[in-house]
Amino acid sequence: MKKFRSKFVLLTLIFFTILALHQVAGDEAKEDVDIKKISGSVYRLTFPYRLRTNIGILAGTDGILLVDTGFKETVPQLKKVLKKMSQGKIKYIVNTHHHGDHTQGNIIAGPGTRIIGLQDVKQLVSEGVLIKVKDPMVGKTGKMFDLYYTLDFNGEEVRLIPSPGAHSSSDMIIYFTRSGVVHMGDLLLSQSFPAVGRNIKKYLPILEKVIDIFSEDTIFLSGHGKDLTKKGVRYYYDMLVTTISMVKKAKKAGKTIKEIQKQRILKDYESCNTYLDWLTTDYWIDAVYKCYRENKK
Repeated sequence: MKKFRSKFVLLTLIFFTILALHQVAGDEAKEDVDIKKISGSVYRLTFPYRLRTNIGILAGTDGILLVDTGFKETVPQLKKVLKKMSQGKIKYIVNTHHHGDHTQGNIIAGPGTRIIGLQDVKQLVSEGVLIKVKDPMVGKTGKMFDLYYTLDFNGEEVRLIPSPGAHSSSDMIIYFTRSGVVHMGDLLLSQSFPAVGRNIKKYLPILEKVIDIFSEDTIFLSGHGKDLTKKGVRYYYDMLVTTISMVKKAKKAGKTIKEIQKQRILKDYESCNTYLDWLTTDYWIDAVYKCYRENKK
């Protein structure tokens, strides 16, 4: 009986110790909010919760526009941050895509808030909320985004650029023209390999357009991870091209996915993933191998 009581007391102490540690960690997380002014009236907000989704904020006299909202669990903190930044209401929520880590926080929307995803743009054009622009955005070498939608807000022409098919069926790139800031959502994971699976052939042209079209002083916000300059995006693209070439070469030599992974041919690039731990070099080898399985360019 005494042994049973001793074990029970010990387990109880362990339980409450773990609970206390979680409480402390939770309290620290609430305080450790990363908010940074990027340029003009555009801010980037990141909560230290789960995937640490990057939220874009445009605040001014017209009110607040959010690009993505993160998880529902961080909405109370989001409300506090926004209240300190602006007394205006949330007028627009623009989602870079439909995945829950970017849209769960949409519950923050109040009366009159318009939520805008790629699936909503046609309806919002008909209502006069968005303007459809067919005059393409063209880069120095002729690469282009064929069309985009605009929204004038807080002195910014906010451009919504549809780019579906690589990461999700609803990807959009959001461009704040006056501030020179581009939020790419999960089309840019600045500290990880891209979460595009076998859609690499659809993804690379998007990066090529971005590099060709936007100016050198543009700041790029990623879906998860640090902000990048144009030079940083170019480096990221070059890293992908190099690693793809290495995997294709090994594949052409007759090696299997498992053999390539075991040989760690991308060991020099393992540090490229420091943020989302499942997007490893093994993941990237598997994705590249299967994407180019038919030996097509």
